[in-house]
Amino acid sequence: MQVSYEDIRRVWLEADAVPEIANAWLWDHLLPVAGPEDGQIHEGWSLLSALADRTERLRLGLLAGWRPPWT
Repeated sequence: MQVSYEDIRRVWLEADAVPEIANAWLWDHLLPVAGPEDGQIHEGWSLLSALADRTERLRLGLLAGWRPPWT
């Protein structure tokens, strides 16, 4: 939350290059839980799909999966 897609992508690509990092996780919230309520936040499944397309090795997942993927 409160982070641009470009910054998230950069960190994930850096993590993808580090063999000791095996997993990368996002959270599945639709509103920020801290900071400005109108701050940047990305929908978890869409962001995960975009990052999965960019990474080669990391295992990916969502934290706090309180929302079924079919909703």
